Amino acid sequence: MRARIDRIISEDRRARDVSSAELQKPRATHENGNCLAPKIKLPTIEIAKFGGQITEFKHIYDTFNSLIINNKVLDHVKKFHYLLSSVTNEAHQLIQNLPVTQQNFHVAWNLLCDRYNNEPLIAAAHVVINVSASDQQGISHGVKSTD
Repeated sequence: MRARIDRIISEDRRARDVSSAELQKPRATHENGNCLAPKIKLPTIEIAKFGGQITEFKHIYDTFNSLIINNKVLDHVKKFHYLLSSVTNEAHQLIQNLPVTQQNFHVAWNLLCDRYNNEPLIAAAHVVINVSASDQQGISHGVKSTD
């Protein structure tokens, strides 16, 4: 019986030693401190072009924040170049005359956010789009509007 208890204690110690050694192994980490999963090749994420359509701003806002702004490897000049290449039309006109500098990246991003990240306007624009779509469906089904 004593031999069996000694064997169980010995096996338990070996298991703890292995667990402890596994915990102490250095892990590959990303610059933001997150552990990396085994390397897999993911498709490139393209940043959609934003031309000033207010209903599309949340998409560019979230994507740009995730891929560019939160990327600690990129300096502000590179971020500004990515921003300029991601906007067209009215949105591009808003920031195109700013010199590409470290300081002006935040100026440009804030100009876009101040102009397009307006929750009440975004909601109103979606309502207008949905009402227009409903009116179009009614017309295509032979239903007249009550206006």
